[in-house]
Amino acid sequence: MEVLTAEQEDPIQPFIPSAPKEEAFESRFRKLPRYLNYLAIFIAMLFVGFHLYTGIYGRLPALQQRIIHVTLGWMLIWLLIPAHARLKENRLVLGFDTLMMLVSLGIGVYVYQSFASYFDRVGMALPLSDLILGTTAIIFTIELARRTIGHFFVGIILAFMLFSFFGPYMPDIIAHRGFGISKMVSSFFLTTSGIYGMITGVSATYIALFIILAALIRESGVGDLFIKISMSLFGTVRGGPAKMAIITSSLFGIITGSSIANVAATGAFTIPLMKRSGYKPHFAAAVEAVSSSGAQLVPPVMGGSVFIMVEILGISYWEVAKAALLIAILFYIALFCMVDFEALKTGLAGIPRDQLPSFRQAIKNEGHLLLPIFILIYLLAIAHMSPPRAATVTIISIPLISLFRSSTRMTPRSIFRGLKNGAYGSLIIIGVICAASLIQGIVDRTALGFNLSTVLIEISKGNLFLLLFYTMIVSLIIGMGLPAMICYILLAVLVAPALVEMGVEPLGAHLFIFYFGILSNITPPVAPDAYVAASIAGANMLKTAVTATKLGLVLYLIPYMIIFNPALMLKGSLPILIWTFGSAAVGTYMLACFLQGYLLQNWRITWPERLILLGASIALLKPGLTSDIIGFPLFLGVIIFRYLAERRKGLSAKGRTM
Repeated sequence: MEVLTAEQEDPIQPFIPSAPKEEAFESRFRKLPRYLNYLAIFIAMLFVGFHLYTGIYGRLPALQQRIIHVTLGWMLIWLLIPAHARLKENRLVLGFDTLMMLVSLGIGVYVYQSFASYFDRVGMALPLSDLILGTTAIIFTIELARRTIGHFFVGIILAFMLFSFFGPYMPDIIAHRGFGISKMVSSFFLTTSGIYGMITGVSATYIALFIILAALIRESGVGDLFIKISMSLFGTVRGGPAKMAIITSSLFGIITGSSIANVAATGAFTIPLMKRSGYKPHFAAAVEAVSSSGAQLVPPVMGGSVFIMVEILGISYWEVAKAALLIAILFYIALFCMVDFEALKTGLAGIPRDQLPSFRQAIKNEGHLLLPIFILIYLLAIAHMSPPRAATVTIISIPLISLFRSSTRMTPRSIFRGLKNGAYGSLIIIGVICAASLIQGIVDRTALGFNLSTVLIEISKGNLFLLLFYTMIVSLIIGMGLPAMICYILLAVLVAPALVEMGVEPLGAHLFIFYFGILSNITPPVAPDAYVAASIAGANMLKTAVTATKLGLVLYLIPYMIIFNPALMLKGSLPILIWTFGSAAVGTYMLACFLQGYLLQNWRITWPERLILLGASIALLKPGLTSDIIGFPLFLGVIIFRYLAERRKGLSAKGRTM
């Protein structure tokens, strides 16, 4: 095993990713001429200023808030992201895109000025101006989604649009009257039911502010601190680099909630460190992919999906974040156990203490950089401040807190850079959120969600477990190649109603589909998180995805536990919550023992023992006191039996040496 030496490059490298990165998102930006670059920066600052203003003083009327958000975002996308990477240097294409940017501005001005008179025209013939600009806006929605996220999502958009056009020719169960171009424009343009729908409103009110917040926090240098903390706490233990990667990704997820952003940012540091410590490339990449995926479960940001969930369910932000907390902890317990046993199997030790940063020194020098995160949590959880205002107050606090020490002081240039990167980092969301709102509008107007729920319930024959299994499969398939937020939106309007109709608590149903949408990022054959990690590690992509699935095998059971045991969503009395979480954590641990073949510190267990632990884990993961009474004695029995066996083995070995 190769261990880092003092002469090697310091592993604590500067770690300040410039913006949320989805498949190296910013690498697709074109290099603009100076005058257009200044224009892009000016638009970005308008974008930031608008959201900070509405964060403090309250949002504008719905359509006004959304159209300003979308228009500024669209203008930046046209300027920064070419139609294809090969066209980044093409000046003719840049001229066309600049023209389209101006058209986007014209559409925005038209919608802003015309929305107030829309209801006066209901029932009248659609004006030609509405038809032309509305059709253009829908085309722009599709093209900008393609530029930001690729062809796969565009295929989904087009499929829904074809469904809306050819409704009368669909199977009876999902048939509808159908849309023409005129009806589509009148339904989804200048209204809050389509491009500028509820999902776009969530982006305009919540998500953009939290992306700006995350960019500014990273610019303050907190990423370096996360790495130092995780290395100092876990670097010396068995399999330390991998455990450090898990902790780093979970901490980083607090401020981004983006799995691919985690892989790209933390993986650039953790994967080489794991490889130098003795882990095989595909395993190192798999650990990073799984731990980064779990970051989207970590409150307070949760990949931005939490804000959409709040709007759909009509409940408070804190109720959703609180319900996800124990689930996120179980996720990382399961992963931690799997990694620990893998380190035991392969004999991987930690890193010598003298090669690691000091926890005390890191906290002393830079610990104050964590204060904005605690301020945010306090404002949301205790002060019950609205998320937009809490995010804005936290953004303002970051430069002020950085002044506590000269070594961490943010300069005007670094503050400006963080705000600009926040605006640029919002573009991938703006590029797809309008299309997602359009899809939601189609689903609502055609009753597709209700009809699909009926189909799913009929296929499952009223069996909840079968319905959950089918939902899991649908979630994993839809999630292929899509960000977790977009996957969740599609599943929320298509699949969640079936679960609710079968008696599942709405919050549990939405967390179920959200969880599997996240796991789709590590599930072959697409597994984008695993593939990005594999590219960093120089490993085989499919092998990395399969290893990630194996590492995360325990994780595929946790969503079922949510449905059958609502206490895991922090519902119930404190004793019940403690007992439920404890039994679930022990059951998760035993399932890892079954999969890896080890128990406690270093006991290698036999297949009969593994099968007993499997049964015991299922009993503990299943809600109910009766099953727990069965599970705990089985677990204790295996421990006692293995202890006696190891003791006899030790005495026998001692006797042979005498």
